[in-house]
Amino acid sequence: MVPASPALAAKHAKVKPGLPLTASPVSTLTGDNVGEVKLVVRPIKRAKLKAIQVTFRNSKNKVLAKKKIPSPSEAPEIVRLKLKSKGPIAAGKYRVRMVGKKKVGGGPLYAQKKIVFAKGGGGSVTTETGALVQQVTVDWYGGESSGRDTAGFVAPGIGYGEVVCNETTQWVRFFGSNGGRETAMMTWTYKNWGTYQEKSLQEAVYTSGTGFDFNEGLNKFSPPEKTSTGSFDGVISDRGPIGSAGGATLAPVTSLSLDWEWDFTNPSEARCHVEAVFATETNLTTYPLARSLQVQWHGEANGNAATNGYRAIEFPGLGTVSLRCEPGEPRQIRVESPNGAKITTREASEDSAITEGAGPVVANLPNNGMVVVEMSSGQRILVASRWKLNDPNPANNYCSLAAQVMSAGLPGQSL
Repeated sequence: MVPASPALAAKHAKVKPGLPLTASPVSTLTGDNVGEVKLVVRPIKRAKLKAIQVTFRNSKNKVLAKKKIPSPSEAPEIVRLKLKSKGPIAAGKYRVRMVGKKKVGGGPLYAQKKIVFAKGGGGSVTTETGALVQQVTVDWYGGESSGRDTAGFVAPGIGYGEVVCNETTQWVRFFGSNGGRETAMMTWTYKNWGTYQEKSLQEAVYTSGTGFDFNEGLNKFSPPEKTSTGSFDGVISDRGPIGSAGGATLAPVTSLSLDWEWDFTNPSEARCHVEAVFATETNLTTYPLARSLQVQWHGEANGNAATNGYRAIEFPGLGTVSLRCEPGEPRQIRVESPNGAKITTREASEDSAITEGAGPVVANLPNNGMVVVEMSSGQRILVASRWKLNDPNPANNYCSLAAQVMSAGLPGQSL
């Protein structure tokens, strides 16, 4: 081996550990990383960083890919590291090394992350049409979860997330990229332990005084149940500046659809498999298509139709889709389509469905729940609804509606 030059050795000696940055693969299966490795790189505790050099190495410390990215504290993104090989990455152990500086000054720092890729996959992809679709996978078996238990995703304009499943932690964890904005994740959860099952509505919120992140657990108990299967169907949404009256520009909704299965009965044979789809609208118009529709206000004076209480969009094949949430008026979603729909309302631990044979389709929105509109023409609309309109002080009333309208054929619509 040729020894490093004194200049190179001195350069590396100046780089110290402590860069507040981490990375998670979108999938650790070889068939999901063909010709490139996809990573979600996120700052820790919203650290403000300058540009970052990302290097991807194999177990022999050979550099397979490297890329310089703008500050990951500015906007979440999926980092694609192009490999020389056009085929799937080989199974084995790898290391991600990230070098950069804090914006406040100081010398170069580094952070490292071990990733283990295993054979399998081929269905986890990231595509961008009229929807950014991220298909995320966690998969391990034989009790070997290290380096394979975490997968990353982004919610553009809102933040970063991780799907984690190992013997001690099972959750979807989300990190908002802007500490001054309220963020929410509402999910409809189905859990099954063989003898028992549970359906429930869950909502996790980042707001003033709640910390840097929030999570929603796949597990019911702690320590976790030995076996479990289940699913999430939900919405991650931006609710604007904390404490604002409404009217601010909001980041587009990101929907999530997730299924899991694990067995921790025998430690040497423990396994977990999670598949998730995250979808967000883009400014493209090619299919499949996703579009956001949101209503957000605090204080009844800010909730009339002329300001923040009514929003509508035009969606191909459906016409006008609108949300209404005004004081003194029904809180509703309305689809101006001649086609009928199945409408499912989810509240607390109960869900119920009705069918409308023809449009326009109209559904009332619960004060704390979700509504799913499945059009007979194939489109799907998912609405997270949270409002309060019975406080004696009108200034304390509020409404937060976040919906995504999806065209037929968008992955993750089967729940």
